[in-house]
Amino acid sequence: AGYGAADYVHEKPWQGIGVGAAVGLVLGLLLARR
Repeated sequence: AGYGAADYVHEKPWQGIGVGAAVGLVLGLLLARR
């Protein structure tokens, strides 16, 4: 699974960054509510 994710990010770096930013934003909001 790790290799597939690495290849995916190399092919679409901006999409990978967008997903990472979205996940980080959601986690940040959930932690801020506590």
